Amino acid sequence: MVSRSVACRVVGTRIILGCLSIVVLAFPALAAAQTAIVDGRALFMDERKGNCSACHKTPADTLLKSASNVGPPLESIKQKYAAPVDRLRLREAISDLSKRNPDTIMPPYGKHRILTETEINAIVAYLETL
Repeated sequence: MVSRSVACRVVGTRIILGCLSIVVLAFPALAAAQTAIVDGRALFMDERKGNCSACHKTPADTLLKSASNVGPPLESIKQKYAAPVDRLRLREAISDLSKRNPDTIMPPYGKHRILTETEINAIVAYLETL
């Protein structure tokens, strides 16, 4: 018969190992998400690609300075686009806002292949941090 303390240690060890395996398995996903955010911020500022900061302020990103008021300030994006369907709307707005707003002056980054799908997803990931 196994003593209660030995049984508790075995169960405890299994729980710890289970938690560690979750962390190890989740790490690549977390690293990929962080990479997308960094890439998205770079694209947001890149004059040859997104150049979003030419038209949009990002009050939450204190390192990024923009005096422009051409486009709306990009703040509280994670709250404004919380649901998966909202995230899709955000992606679609970056890809081609003219589908929803024919009078927009925002370039259709996806439609004109200025940005790839991966790059648009990276910008969305960055915007979700604001």
